[in-house]
Amino acid sequence: MRPADSAERLQDLASMPPHTIVARREGAKTVYTYADPQNCRCLYVGGAKAYAEYRRLEVSEEIARDMSAGSMNAASTNWDVWGSWDPRWGPSAF
Repeated sequence: MRPADSAERLQDLASMPPHTIVARREGAKTVYTYADPQNCRCLYVGGAKAYAEYRRLEVSEEIARDMSAGSMNAASTNWDVWGSWDPRWGPSAF
């Protein structure tokens, strides 16, 4: 995290796309930046390792959201009315 602690940095931060990861090459390496002009008024900067960790966390959060939404839907479904999704698992009436 690099704070926009000067007029020049604030101006440069304002010119960047906010809340978007931008990849660019610096020599043989790829550098990733993420501008946050509203919350921390800073620029996050990282390399391939930091970006891989971000993606891992992003996928983990997505899975957690999906599981939470799935459990909410399952909790609100009246299975006595709808029966099992697999007839072999439900009562013999299905």
